[in-house]
Amino acid sequence: MNPNEVPPAGNDESCNEGTLRFGHSEAWSRELGIPVGMVRKRLKKLEGMTGKTHTGRVLKNGFYPEDEVREALQDVLSRSQSEEGANTGITAIQGRLVVGLSAYFTYLGTITVTTIKKLVKEAGLQPVQVTQVVSRGRPVPVYWKDEIDKIIPYTLDDTGEIELDGKTATTFNAYRKKHGLGYRCFVRIVNDAGIKPIPRILALAGANTIPLYWKDELDGVRPRTLGDNKRIDINGRIAVPAEVAACKLGVTAKALWRRIGEEGLKPVPDVQVRTVNHIVGAYWMDDLERIAPKRLNAQGEVRIGNSIAVALSPYAKYRGDISVKTLMNLVEDAGLIAVPGVSLLSNRNNVPVYWKDQVDALLQERADQFLSEQGIINLMGVPAVGLRAYAKHIGTPYATLRKWALKKAGLKSIGEAKPLSGYTIPVYSKEEVDNVLRDHGSLK
Repeated sequence: MNPNEVPPAGNDESCNEGTLRFGHSEAWSRELGIPVGMVRKRLKKLEGMTGKTHTGRVLKNGFYPEDEVREALQDVLSRSQSEEGANTGITAIQGRLVVGLSAYFTYLGTITVTTIKKLVKEAGLQPVQVTQVVSRGRPVPVYWKDEIDKIIPYTLDDTGEIELDGKTATTFNAYRKKHGLGYRCFVRIVNDAGIKPIPRILALAGANTIPLYWKDELDGVRPRTLGDNKRIDINGRIAVPAEVAACKLGVTAKALWRRIGEEGLKPVPDVQVRTVNHIVGAYWMDDLERIAPKRLNAQGEVRIGNSIAVALSPYAKYRGDISVKTLMNLVEDAGLIAVPGVSLLSNRNNVPVYWKDQVDALLQERADQFLSEQGIINLMGVPAVGLRAYAKHIGTPYATLRKWALKKAGLKSIGEAKPLSGYTIPVYSKEEVDNVLRDHGSLK
C-alpha cells in the first residue's frame, strides 16, 4: 500500500507535491518491509504531521515524510536481504528469506525471544529443513521470515489502535476505557454478540501479548449514550429505555414493565443503552405508546382513537346517580365487554374500560325502567320520585315525608315504577313533592 494513504492536514487526496510523500508507521513498514515496531522506534524522534487515514482515523503528528523516514532507517535499508546478516539473524535460502529466532528478535528489540518461541509453537510453525545456517559454530533452526512476520505482535500507538489492511484494530481494554464501559458488562455484550478476536493477530502489552478486535465490530455492539432528549434515533424511528419512556408517558415504570410483559414486547435487536448506572435494552417508543397504560381524566374517561371509554368506578362517582357496585353489576348483567388490548391507570392500578356510549345507553335504559338510587325516574318526560328512596336521598325520614305528602298535602300517584328489587311502587311528581318539602323547611 502506498504510504501516503492520507496526506497531512486530513485532506482526502494524496499529497505528492514535488517528490515528497507522507505516511504513517504501519504504511512505511509495509512498503519498506521493516517490522512496524522498529519503524515506530526509529520514527519516534521525528516531528510528524497530523493527518487522517483513508478510514477516517486521525493520527496526531503521525505522518512522516519519505526522506526523513529513509534517513532514520538508512542502516536497515542498506543491508542486503540476500546475504547472511550475523547481527540481524536474517539470511536467504534459494531466494527466500529465513530468520533465526534468537538473533532476529534480539536485533529487533520489540519482543522477547521467549515470547516469540511461544507464539511460533501456538501457530504450529516448523523450522526450515536446512543445516547450513550456523550461529557461533552451531547449527540453529531457522524459519521462513514471511511466516514469522505474520505472527509478530503489533506495537500499538497511544490510543491502543492500529491500522491493518485498511481497517482499524484495537484491544478490548483500550476500547472499553476510551468509551467508559465497565469490564464485566462489556465482556457480556461482546460474548453475547459472538464477536471473536482477530485470528493469529496479537499486540504487545509490556512483556505480554494480547488479542486484537476489529474496531467496527465493537462499534456495532457498543452501548449508546442517550442525548439530552433522552432518546435514540435509529433510521428515523425513536428507541428509548423503558424507564425513560415511563417518565415521558406519565406512568410508573412498574406499570409499564407489567404491560411489556403482558404484550411480550422485545427490545430493539442489537441496541444497548447506557443509563447512569446500568446498560439496558431499548424499545421502540411507538410500541410503548401503544401498550402503555393510559390515564383517566377527572370524569373517569379516556379517549381511544375517535371514541371515549370509561372506567366504571370513577365514572360512577363522577355521575353521582348510581353506586359503583350497582354500575358494575349492571354492566356484568348486560354482558358488556371491556375494550380489548387497552390498559388504564387509576390510582396506579390497571383497570378495564368500556365504551362510554354503551355504558350510557345501559344507564339510560335503566333510567327508563327503574328508579335511580336517588329514587328518581322520568315518566314520559316528567320527573317523578318514589317516596322511600327519595326520602333517603334527601335525608328526611320516610314516615315523615309520607305523612306530609300523602296525608297533609293529599298528593296523588302519577304512575308506577320499579326500584332495583323489581317490585312495583307508586311514584309522585317530583315538583309537587319538592314543594311539600319546601313548605316544611326541609328543602331549599
